[in-house]
Amino acid sequence: MNQLTECPECNAHMQEVNEIVQQCEICGYWTETGTARLDSLMVFA
Repeated sequence: MNQLTECPECNAHMQEVNEIVQQCEICGYWTETGTARLDSLMVFA
C-alpha cells in the first residue's frame, strides 16, 4: 500500500503510528495509511 513520505501541510516526515494510521512528527497531521485527508487540501473560494 502507498504511504505518504512527507506531510502535505508542513513537509515534515510522516511516521507510521500503526498499520492503519500515519502521523506527522511536527504538526500532528494524521491520515489513514495509503490515503490523504482532503480537508487540508481543499481550496475554498
